[in-house]
Amino acid sequence: MQKPIKNLVGQVADKENFFERPRETKKLWDALASGEHILFAAPRRSGKTSLLFHLQDNPKENKILIFLEVESVSSSVEFFKRLRDVLLQDDDLSSVGIRIGEGAKNVLRRIRGIGSDALAKIELADGEKMPPHKAFERLLGAVVKKLSDDEQLVIMIDEFAQAAQNIAENSPQAAKEFLLAHREIRQNRAFRDKVQFLYCGSVGLEYVTERLEASNAINDVRTVNLRPLQREEARELIQRIIAHENYPPEKSWFTEEIIAILLDRIRWFVPYYIQIFLDAVQTYSNDNELTELTETSIGKAYSQMLGVRKHFVWWEERLRKAFKGNEYKFVVDVLNTTAHKTSIDASEIANLAAKHNVEVFKPILEALKHDGYVVETGEASGYGKLYRFVSPILQDWWRLYVA
Repeated sequence: MQKPIKNLVGQVADKENFFERPRETKKLWDALASGEHILFAAPRRSGKTSLLFHLQDNPKENKILIFLEVESVSSSVEFFKRLRDVLLQDDDLSSVGIRIGEGAKNVLRRIRGIGSDALAKIELADGEKMPPHKAFERLLGAVVKKLSDDEQLVIMIDEFAQAAQNIAENSPQAAKEFLLAHREIRQNRAFRDKVQFLYCGSVGLEYVTERLEASNAINDVRTVNLRPLQREEARELIQRIIAHENYPPEKSWFTEEIIAILLDRIRWFVPYYIQIFLDAVQTYSNDNELTELTETSIGKAYSQMLGVRKHFVWWEERLRKAFKGNEYKFVVDVLNTTAHKTSIDASEIANLAAKHNVEVFKPILEALKHDGYVVETGEASGYGKLYRFVSPILQDWWRLYVA
């Protein structure tokens, strides 16, 4: 077994606490090697940010990776100011949502030597001077001139679709223009071979662009999906967490049978669900002074975990932010119905859409799939495809505390 790792609930697990995912790491590097711009599609809490940080900490030769989180951005001007800052801020200046890997710092120091005269011309403000995306294009043009022939800048933007959605709440037209402006930047022949964008986030970018009638804004972006852990990988993650000195329960309690019970409860193997379950087992065993783990105590720890609202409430809050009016009522009705059943078929979903006067519901269903709520079962009834909660843990929580 590899080295033990801490059980970091809700925190980004990087460096020595990162759980290696070779399949997913290789898939991302292969996609970047193609030179294409990437949409890294992954539900919230599936470990995407940890994986991106791992790429930063272990870069391929001549790949310069920087990371920017833009979930709170609500205007095009603010977005491009953030992009400017990630390139030009001092190494010692801490900024929320910006992360620069150690391997990129020397290159960025060289980039920041563009010169004050050049920087003075970078106007990132509305008005007659220059649109913000054009100002950023000018900055990128200056940046790539500082790169050597074999160097390539990779800008990783987390929650890009959420930023577009935030802008759309104020002005759908502004959001559409924002998305098209970003496509224009990607297509700029002056630096398109030197700069790659890697977009990621828990909100379906395809859903956002379709709603804004701007699907052509991302037709040059390749989608790469983050898959959950395989059962054996999930088993290894459990073993490495319980082996850490900061995890109090006795290691001998975690027999192969007990680990199998944990895995059978989790079923959708993303790190977050494994981490909160192990945290619940630790809390329950401490509170009740256990001397061993049994299927019964595991079940009680599971119930206790479901009662910790902070672990799950953002799933409900996300829907309130993403959908409004009848669409929100429709989404909640679909999830409530599914939570009480093994699955829901396409016909019943269509009936719920009609009930709430939602004429176009397939993009909404795709968003629920992308965001980690539901998944197709691979089967079908006489009434079309079947859908279920992707995570039995989320389904149990939704049934008990929402539905």
